[in-house]
Amino acid sequence: MKMTGRIVAAWALALSVGIGCESVGLRSMRIYMQQRNWEKALEQGKMAVAENPRDAEAWFAIAQVAADVDSFDLMLKAIAQTQALTSKHNAEIADLREAKYYGVFNQAVEKYNAGDLALAMERLNTAVAIDSARPNAHKVRGMIHQRSNRYPEALACYAQAYHADTSDVELGRVYANLLNTTGRKGEARGVMRSIYQAHPGNRNVVLNYVALLTEAGRNDSALAVVQNALAQEPNDAEYNMRAGVIFMQKAQAGEDSARTVANLQQAVPYLEHAFDADSANADAAYDLAICYRQLGRLDEASGVLGKLLAARPDDNQARLQLAISYLQEEKPEEAEPHLKQIIQNVGDPTNAEDRQLLSRTYRYLGIIYTVQGSNKGMEAQHLRAEAAEMRRGPQKQAKEQQAQPLEQESRRLLDLGKEMDRLSHEYGE
Repeated sequence: MKMTGRIVAAWALALSVGIGCESVGLRSMRIYMQQRNWEKALEQGKMAVAENPRDAEAWFAIAQVAADVDSFDLMLKAIAQTQALTSKHNAEIADLREAKYYGVFNQAVEKYNAGDLALAMERLNTAVAIDSARPNAHKVRGMIHQRSNRYPEALACYAQAYHADTSDVELGRVYANLLNTTGRKGEARGVMRSIYQAHPGNRNVVLNYVALLTEAGRNDSALAVVQNALAQEPNDAEYNMRAGVIFMQKAQAGEDSARTVANLQQAVPYLEHAFDADSANADAAYDLAICYRQLGRLDEASGVLGKLLAARPDDNQARLQLAISYLQEEKPEEAEPHLKQIIQNVGDPTNAEDRQLLSRTYRYLGIIYTVQGSNKGMEAQHLRAEAAEMRRGPQKQAKEQQAQPLEQESRRLLDLGKEMDRLSHEYGE
């Protein structure tokens, strides 16, 4: 059958419509893509979108090629143009973003581990541009900013990372602690409260949250968190330690002596439990000894510190605390050898902590020698007074002879006390 002019025109229109769905530039681009000639493919793709800016297929093809040659700015521009025109390729674009994100992020981690923080940050910024909804790049950016003391920038990155993945407990703790150290304490507690509510059985979360609450003076709230944890783990030494310390803090803030004593008494069993679980736990021993002392249980305070020192014989701070306990028990003869041992252990101090330790040690030795010297002097005075009331004779002479060595010993001890006091001031400067 001979086609009329109208039929020929209709076929021509149909063909032109079919061809128009894929432009010459796009067809050429696809050929170059099959040949892996990315430069020519991009050239043809740019020609295609120049002719028709609404060609979604051409824009998507450009995104694919740009991704293959790591031209990320062009890739992102092409993705944006594609998605503005159609949702057809959204799944493919999501896969493309994910693949390129992890490729760039892994490069950033390699640079970070190699110490090249500037290049690592450059790669991380690219990763964020590719997909800002993923937490990893934000997190590492925060770490770099924090290492460089750029805390506002670090916090901004940690916030983005944490909100992208609230299940990352360690990230949340880092974020909360940095908020706290930079003065944003209320926000820090808010973040930790959210983490705690989601992970009440996580030991690090519990301890971190308790620390922030106690720092804020919210002892009752902190105690509730610790006691809830102890209900699940009654033998946990650190939980018991924290509970004891909180009761000690409540004792310090007590408005009357009865309440102070009550809080100290409540602190004791927790601290005892912590110390029984680990006799080398210096903090538990010190705090328990303090409670015992304040409750008048001096023998028990010395016993705890003696047990600690048996486990840690080189612990000069424990030795000093034990000496103090003996002094409070009015047992200077038992305190003195420990104080002398500290001086021998430290030798020539090399840091401020050792100097402060020696300053305190010499001060207590000065007190011991001054008191002993005064006592010897009083004994001598008493003998002299008795001798003064006697007539001349053997008894009077004997009293005076007894007084003489006491007076000499008194002067020696008092001079020694002055020397200890001088050394205490010298090391305390």
